[in-house]
Amino acid sequence: MMSSVGWHESAKRSEKVLMMLEALWKPCAIGFAIATIVCAIGSLVSAQGELRVGVIRMQTIQRDFREYRDAMNRLDEERQSYERKLAQLRSYPLLAADEIEELLKLSEKGQLSESEKRRLLELRGLHSQRSDEFQRLSTAPFETLTPAQQQRFKELRAIAQESMIRHNKLAEEFQRKLNSLSEQTRNYIDKCIRDAVAQIAKEEGIDMVFDRDAVLFVRGEVVDLTAQVLRRLNEGK
Repeated sequence: MMSSVGWHESAKRSEKVLMMLEALWKPCAIGFAIATIVCAIGSLVSAQGELRVGVIRMQTIQRDFREYRDAMNRLDEERQSYERKLAQLRSYPLLAADEIEELLKLSEKGQLSESEKRRLLELRGLHSQRSDEFQRLSTAPFETLTPAQQQRFKELRAIAQESMIRHNKLAEEFQRKLNSLSEQTRNYIDKCIRDAVAQIAKEEGIDMVFDRDAVLFVRGEVVDLTAQVLRRLNEGK
C-alpha cells in the first residue's frame, strides 16, 4: 500500500503530466507526440497502480457532431460570399467605387425589378465600353494621342489602379474576418467537446481521455467514449 508521502509525490507527478498533456489536446491537432503520451501513461500507471483511460475518435466526432458540421458549412458559405465579391471586383476593374458597389448590391439581390435589371446591364455595358476604350488608348504610343485622349487614358488608368487597391484591401479585410470567425468557431466547438468529454469521464470514473488516433499502447483497460460523447453533444446536454 502506498504511503501518504508516496501518494503526494505521485499526485505531483500526475499533475505535471496532465499539464503537459493539456497542450496536446486540440480537436484538429492529432497524431503527434505519441511517444510522450505513452511514457506519461506508463509513469502514471506505475505510480498509482490503476488508471482508467478513455479514448475518443476525434475524426468521428467532427464528422457526426451536427453543430460542428453546421459551423463548418457556415464558414464555407462566408468564404464563398467573400470570393464572389472579390471575383466581381476583378471582373470589373474599370468601374469606380460607387459603381462597383452598386453592381455588387444588384448582383447579390435575389429578385430584381425591371429598372434594376436595366441598371445592372448599364453598369456592365459601361465597364465594357471603358475596357475597349482603355485598350485602344493603351496600345497607341502615348505621344501620338491628343491631349484629350491622354487625359482620358490617365483617368481610366487611375480608375483601374484604384480598383486594384480596393480589391487588395478588401481581400485582406475578408481574410481577417474569416480568420476571426474561424477562431471563434473552433474555440466554441472545442469547448463543447471538452465539456462533454469531462462530464462523461467523471460519470464513468475515467482518469484521462485521449484522442484514439494519438495513442498506440495503453497498459490496462481502455474505454472508448466516442458514442457517448457524440450522443451528449447532439442532444445538447
